[in-house]
Amino acid sequence: ASYHSGISKSIDYELENKWTFLVKGKEKNIPVSEWLDLENIVVKDKNEEGGMGIHFYKNAQSGGDWIIQEKLYNSEFIQSLLPDNAPLSTFRVMTASRYPLSEESKRTF
Repeated sequence: ASYHSGISKSIDYELENKWTFLVKGKEKNIPVSEWLDLENIVVKDKNEEGGMGIHFYKNAQSGGDWIIQEKLYNSEFIQSLLPDNAPLSTFRVMTASRYPLSEESKRTF
């Protein structure tokens, strides 16, 4: 995908970015995992002292690098198909490009 993205210069590859995918999905009323409406969060170790074990995260919605979400769980039905303590089951949205079939791509190669 990276090679094709570089050659085609297609804006469609923007959706490889998880944050862009979530925002665009929400804009188009496509169900996506929700994120917390917080600018920042602070995570502290429960027993560290003197400022040790403290981490600051800026949410992507505020220009940060982190998508801050509540933990997701498998639905009851999916969980019934899995062993106990199975991780979250996900699937990848598959996409395809028609660019290699276009006249423009023939001039590129």
